[in-house]
Amino acid sequence: MCVGPELALVLAAAGATAGGNYLQTKNNNASNKAQANARNVAAQEGVVQQQKNQTQATDVLNTTLNKFSQTNQQQGLGDVIAQRTNAIQNNTTPAAAPDTNIKSAPTVVQSDLARKMGEVAGYSASQAGALAKMGATGDQFGNNSLALNDSGLKLGTISNFAQGQLGVNRLKQRVDFENARKAPSALGNLLSTAGPLLMAAAGPAGASSGAGAGGTSVTTGAGAAGPGSGIGGFI
Repeated sequence: MCVGPELALVLAAAGATAGGNYLQTKNNNASNKAQANARNVAAQEGVVQQQKNQTQATDVLNTTLNKFSQTNQQQGLGDVIAQRTNAIQNNTTPAAAPDTNIKSAPTVVQSDLARKMGEVAGYSASQAGALAKMGATGDQFGNNSLALNDSGLKLGTISNFAQGQLGVNRLKQRVDFENARKAPSALGNLLSTAGPLLMAAAGPAGASSGAGAGGTSVTTGAGAAGPGSGIGGFI
């Protein structure tokens, strides 16, 4: 039976072991919670980044599809036809002015000449319009190809950027996870170490107490110390 100082040592040993185990477990739980929270925050930042990339890609796609709507295609074709028509007419040599001697010709001759010149001018304008329409179709196809290529380049850039961000975010999650880890409880380790030493110092009384009721405290302390020692080794 423990008496006097031996009993005090046994009680101190049991208290130190239990207290050390409690502090280590509490610190371990707090560390795990902090690490999980840090990783989740970093992961959420990655989700927000990817959502922004998705929004940009959707905007590019919608803009491209809008260019290929019937209204915009007709308007684009009309613009190209007008540009080509103007270019052809501006580069067409105008008909030569009639000879001054024609003015002395009979009125019938002058009227016939004016009619023929009008027909030539009208035919030239008609041909210019036909050529413009033929060339404008090719121009419109070319513009559509450029629009598709531009859209593809933009989507490819967004995709590559998103993949790069994903890799960086994964690294950030690991770094934040490690940085959020708490150091082992110094007091908990100290108490867990002091418990067996105090029990040994109790001598035969401590040994008998450890084998009896006190043994439960020592055994429990050793079991609870497992997580704490595991965190220490992980660090």
